Amino acid sequence: MATTWFAQNSSVNIDSASQWNSVAGGGGTILTFANLDPTDTLVANGKTSIAINVSFTCATVTNLATGGTASGGFVLAAGITVTANVTSGTSTCITRSAAGADSYIVGNVTGGSVNLGVGLENSSTGIVRITGNVTGGSISSNTWAVANSGSGHIYITGNVTCPVGNVYQGYGVYNTGTGNVDITGNVTGTGAYAAVQNNSTGRIYVTGNVTGASSGSAPGIQNQSTGIVVVNGTITGGTNASGYVGVVVGSLLYHTGDSVTGAGAPYAVGGIGKVRIGATAQTTFSLMTYDTSTLTETASRSLYTGGVNLNQPVVANVRSGTVYGASSEYTGTLIVPLSQYVNAGVGTDNTVGTLATPTAAAIATAVWTNTTAADFTTALSIGKSIMNGVSLGTGLTVTNLTNAPTSGNLTAAMKASVHTEVLNSLSVDTFPELSGVPAATSTLKDKLSWIFMWSRNKSTETSSERKLYADDTTTVVSTEGVSDNGTTFTKNEAS
Repeated sequence: MATTWFAQNSSVNIDSASQWNSVAGGGGTILTFANLDPTDTLVANGKTSIAINVSFTCATVTNLATGGTASGGFVLAAGITVTANVTSGTSTCITRSAAGADSYIVGNVTGGSVNLGVGLENSSTGIVRITGNVTGGSISSNTWAVANSGSGHIYITGNVTCPVGNVYQGYGVYNTGTGNVDITGNVTGTGAYAAVQNNSTGRIYVTGNVTGASSGSAPGIQNQSTGIVVVNGTITGGTNASGYVGVVVGSLLYHTGDSVTGAGAPYAVGGIGKVRIGATAQTTFSLMTYDTSTLTETASRSLYTGGVNLNQPVVANVRSGTVYGASSEYTGTLIVPLSQYVNAGVGTDNTVGTLATPTAAAIATAVWTNTTAADFTTALSIGKSIMNGVSLGTGLTVTNLTNAPTSGNLTAAMKASVHTEVLNSLSVDTFPELSGVPAATSTLKDKLSWIFMWSRNKSTETSSERKLYADDTTTVVSTEGVSDNGTTFTKNEAS
């Protein structure tokens, strides 16, 4: 059976003897803390600084009156896990103020009913990890569900919302410190004030969708300082409020999700400050801008990411080196010729060509009247041959030929050249030995080689045949039949 237990003393450990009684003023059943049931409720009963020094499980931890005295609160030690819903009343229900190991809340956290009725506040340098949904208070002002006022961090795995109705600053999460708040879940504005409010240099990280209110004026996230807000998810403007609003010029939103939706007021992203888009599949969206002096809406700006089709020309039709596109993701490759290299009157770039096209007669005249040797440098070309072999002036005098004349005697130089080539063939050039019997009509070279091989190489002879061998002394090059009848010696033709 579920029991509501009321604290009896301030500044004691939560598991102290006689600390918990079934009657608010005492006189009822005393709880042995080790016997706390998961369905029970622990009420602060106006008692303060109750130290949560051990981990435990119950249904709810609260400082609502709940049949006792409202207010009071608990102090969460490092390294402790509280498995219970946390509901604030008239003051901060649970505070973590000491450094040390991570502390854990496994359950939903809800803001209170009067001013500064905070569900959980981390004022330390340590880390508090919450697994559960977080909802701002629903009655009075400054009733935050979770507050981060130190340099420590808060990690929330669950959805964050603000209360329905016109609750002044009933934030689900309120960051006033230099530490960060990391939310894995959706953030939704449902009332008059933001579900998540950043009022300091600490950062807000959201892995989930952020949505503005449909029935109130609450944005999902409001950034009122220079702390960076990072959203990895879809940002959506509600019926009456933007998904994200920047309030100061120095505010900065990094959006790394896949889309931002809201093509008209109240827009997905509004206010002032900077917005940086890092999505891989970002769609086109509108940004509401403000006049910073009057904070009045001025205009809608269309934003695009790289690759969005804006009917831009293809790179082959854009001048080489010109960078263009929604995020300067394209560079033109078109080579535009200068006007002096384009025929006169033909369009090029933003003008027309000025190059005069010469006639065939003008080209011929320019070539045949050119006397500049440097203009003829291509080897074996007609121009170079004529320039190097003809003396221009009165008449033409042949000074050099590459082919001998067809009649008449050779010049001394030609004779010397022929002599050199013949001598080179006899004394320098080498020839391989024959591999078979040369034909009767073979070249003089082969016939001389045949005589030389019979004089130099190995040969054998029997009473019926003789053989000629190659230089390796084993390969037979020729075989000839021989015979002698005592009167006539016969040698047959080589084969």
